[in-house]
Amino acid sequence: METTVDLTIQKIRDGLSPRANWFPPATTGYSAISRSYFWSSSRKDPLGILQPATVEDVAAILLNLAGAPDELTFAIKAGGHIAPTGFNATAGLLIDMSLFHNIHYDATTQLVEIGPGALYEAVYIYLAKHGRTVNGATSCPGVGVAGFNLGGGYGNKSNQYGLAMDTIQAIEVVLPTGQIKKVSAQQDPEIFRALKGGGNNFGIVTRWFMTTYEEKGFYFKSLNFEREHFKEVQKAIWSYIQKQDPKSNVETKFEWTTTTAGQTEPYAFSHTELFYDGKTPPAGLFAEFLDIDQIKERKQKSTWHGMMKHLPTRRQTYAGELANNLNDLPENFRGRYTHVMLSRYTQELIAYAVDRVEEVGNKLEENGGLQLYPDIWPGYPKMFENSPPSAWPRPPNKQPSFPLPIRCLWKGSQNDAFWLETLERLTNDIRTFAVQQGCTTKDAPAYYNLSLDGTNVEDIYRENLGPLSKLRGELDPHGVMDRTGGFRIPPIWVQK
Repeated sequence: METTVDLTIQKIRDGLSPRANWFPPATTGYSAISRSYFWSSSRKDPLGILQPATVEDVAAILLNLAGAPDELTFAIKAGGHIAPTGFNATAGLLIDMSLFHNIHYDATTQLVEIGPGALYEAVYIYLAKHGRTVNGATSCPGVGVAGFNLGGGYGNKSNQYGLAMDTIQAIEVVLPTGQIKKVSAQQDPEIFRALKGGGNNFGIVTRWFMTTYEEKGFYFKSLNFEREHFKEVQKAIWSYIQKQDPKSNVETKFEWTTTTAGQTEPYAFSHTELFYDGKTPPAGLFAEFLDIDQIKERKQKSTWHGMMKHLPTRRQTYAGELANNLNDLPENFRGRYTHVMLSRYTQELIAYAVDRVEEVGNKLEENGGLQLYPDIWPGYPKMFENSPPSAWPRPPNKQPSFPLPIRCLWKGSQNDAFWLETLERLTNDIRTFAVQQGCTTKDAPAYYNLSLDGTNVEDIYRENLGPLSKLRGELDPHGVMDRTGGFRIPPIWVQK
């Protein structure tokens, strides 16, 4: 006997275009999509998977969800990279946006139009043919455009151009009521601001229009160092901060991993990525890193596609190419990111973060741990100098704000509670020390894309939460977006 949920899903399917797809359980499409997440801990088994093919399909889906039974939840999946459970997966209806993978460059406006189903790697490959690039995801392959942009978007060019959302010029969005709008700073500016850093609270984005930049070549090099050089690497980071250039970016992971064959304890090493937006960095900019003895010389890359191919795949640690017989990560690893937002570093904070993570890393194997690292990623003091308003609040007076990310992978769902609690304690300890060092404040807004499950939405949006809640109430009168996951901005409904 068909339920009201079954009837609602059938009604949605009947209203879709011929190119749209429906994948019920026990089909190839269902298996492929429901398992294609970066983290196995993100996966759920949905009632079925809808693949809309047109913006009108998306509108029809949202319109029907407005009157659906209360128990019908949904999730929106694009790149599948965000970690918290239930954000892009559901036991209800999964809306897979992968057919919206279009990328088109307009030479007149120098904007690139990107569908939410595209990955940033595809964007870089496409734009390279036009001698252009964007300010997008660069830290690892497989990152989708949609989630990255909706959360903010830190990358190699953030010191120069701000976040990815700061370079968005227009957005096509289907509002929760089914209305299709193209918004910008000139057209519906309040909605435009809300979509930049506002997550999936205000509808489903179907097109991004982003600024492109001339690609003249760049310098990129990755270096690996043994544990014995950790102090030297930390000194090199501090030296770089003193002479930081806005066209440069340095990320350094201090990693502990249990994937090393024949090791009786976690293997520790450091991985540094040096980036400069130009073929030759200023003399001495990276000298202190280059002077440290490396485990293995890594070839320099000068194209975005080459750089992305050079980074670890989903199942590799950063030591994946080292000559010490490292194993791949298991297929079904689980994990999370967490972070502490900073305005600056001190030498003491760098040392404390590494030492505090090491305390946990040395016991990685005891609860199925596979990988743990802090990512020391200093931001440029003027990184937000030209950033326009957004949902996610920036510090007053255009002060910098950048994350100290921490990533942890483990195996076995029975270990989830241990690692989530451990990561929360670790984050709080480092944040407390950073406050004492004057490197952050207690009320610094958390970053959507790196926040742990259970983060209070007020901790992300701070003073912007009130206006965003009012706007959500106006745009979502039936509470459609309350049916999906994410850091949910509570609507304020005003009776008319």
